[in-house]
Amino acid sequence: MEQEVKGGGRSVKFIVLIVVLVGVAVFVSMWKNGTETFGSSDSYQAVFLTNGNTYFGKLSRMNSQYPILSDIYYINVTQIQPRSKDDQSQQAISLVKFGGEIHGPVDKMAINRDQILFIEDLRSDSKVVQGIMAQNNLVK
Repeated sequence: MEQEVKGGGRSVKFIVLIVVLVGVAVFVSMWKNGTETFGSSDSYQAVFLTNGNTYFGKLSRMNSQYPILSDIYYINVTQIQPRSKDDQSQQAISLVKFGGEIHGPVDKMAINRDQILFIEDLRSDSKVVQGIMAQNNLVK
């Protein structure tokens, strides 16, 4: 004999709804905490892109599809030709301020979030940040 349980379906639906809502709240909280604030507005970040380029600057609008990088720098590596066959090839590494390129970009870049591999906060004693500070002091 089957007996029909009245109201039993409602309590199961209610419990499922509560579990789903809690799950969504946890997911949104984790996503927001992971992307909302990265570093402080005074700190510099390294932004590693899927095309192999790395830019250094101040990152904002992290929740946007297009976060904004400003005060941008990048590393330029130049091969120095040996003077003789016995000399080894060397590399000259320099920190370049973004904006001096031939096409004349402004010092602000909107980066498609899908093209960002990862982001790192830079310490104030990193060689990159020290180089940025040294260049900023020369300009002032």
